[in-house]
Amino acid sequence: MRGLKKVSNRRTDALARTGWVEVEHMLAEHYRRAGFVVDHVGTGASGERFDGGIDLKLRRNDEYIVVQCKHWNALKVPHNDVHQLIGLMVNEGATGAILVTSGEFTRAAIEAATRQGHVHLVDGDDLRDMLGPLPEPEAPSRWVAVSESDLGRHATSCRVTSASACSTRRRIEFERDPAAARWVSLR
Repeated sequence: MRGLKKVSNRRTDALARTGWVEVEHMLAEHYRRAGFVVDHVGTGASGERFDGGIDLKLRRNDEYIVVQCKHWNALKVPHNDVHQLIGLMVNEGATGAILVTSGEFTRAAIEAATRQGHVHLVDGDDLRDMLGPLPEPEAPSRWVAVSESDLGRHATSCRVTSASACSTRRRIEFERDPAAARWVSLR
């Protein structure tokens, strides 16, 4: 994601720690409560790798609104995403579009949405107001199945680093427990 600008206020609250799939589901539920019929077509609902740029399709009376969610906490959503959503809105025959981020938009994105008039931007502050207080997300499992061959028979410790789709890094440390003859989590 070269060339993207960093957010000015990186958050560490419950929403920032919530996975993007859950954020899509929370938004779908929010719009259902607001009276929309919601078709959740994003990867968070379908399990597909690509969603074509639309996560939710909202319908109410004569309104048809396409929604794209960007659960970005470190980088600002640029104007390119606004322009992409405008194209999707036109191709879908939608009456409007909403671009949601849990973070921030660039000034160019805000200007593009304002100039076009059919794209409503929901930034991290607005999103937190919409969803209200959130419970802490469940912690990931403390145990990871790792075979001896993966770690090496004679190793005495191991560090596993994995990165999720939203670029959050988590390091899990293990240590050989000689008494139990197995690897145990140090978390």
